[in-house]
Amino acid sequence: MNRDIFLPGLHFKMLKIHKQHISKLEDKGYCLVKSFIQKENLEPLQQSLNNTQNSRFCLNIFPELLPIARDIHRSLSEHYPQLHLNRSLLFNKTSQKNWSVLWHQDLTICVKKKHDAEGYGPWSVKEGIPHVQPPLNILNSMITARLHIDDSNEENGPLQVIPYSHQAIHNRKSIDRLKEKSVVVTAQKGDLLLMKPLILHASSSSLNQNKNRRVLHLEFLPSFTHSKLELIHPRNFL
Repeated sequence: MNRDIFLPGLHFKMLKIHKQHISKLEDKGYCLVKSFIQKENLEPLQQSLNNTQNSRFCLNIFPELLPIARDIHRSLSEHYPQLHLNRSLLFNKTSQKNWSVLWHQDLTICVKKKHDAEGYGPWSVKEGIPHVQPPLNILNSMITARLHIDDSNEENGPLQVIPYSHQAIHNRKSIDRLKEKSVVVTAQKGDLLLMKPLILHASSSSLNQNKNRRVLHLEFLPSFTHSKLELIHPRNFL
């Protein structure tokens, strides 16, 4: 089933995330949903995000991304009840901002206030927001969705992942042993990558700095409750 998303001047037709996508996500740690948005429908969004730089908590900055994030949330919620969007980022590798990322796992959530809580830590603060590493069972339950706003190929620093590496927290020794099993995730604009934040992932710098490589990165948690800690959500999302 397709869903139509409207925004002044922008119109998106989105596909649905199916059970087979979720099965592959849980098994391998990642799954690419091809043509989640038809790529020709993304041209107005590309123009509206022209010359953008990396933005943490990007849904607070770019309202044109809200309908897309809400629809991804609705589609995932059919498989994960009580799903919460926690963090939103916009990545863009350009000639002004180009980088590579070593093999790592995403290990933090964002909360409104810091409180000492058993099993939570270490803590950090990014742009005034407390971040903390939660217990392993919470990390295992998280889902990341990455919508490709531009093509992501061998020239512009695509994501690399190590399949089946999402069941544990790895040290540098185990990363060195596993990285030979890595795969490159190439994608066309409009493709949606679902991944477990614990999957080992990395990326190289872009070799073609004349083109954007924009990705909307959303991090979700299902059924998070804690007596002291409260998740932070993007403004105007709920």
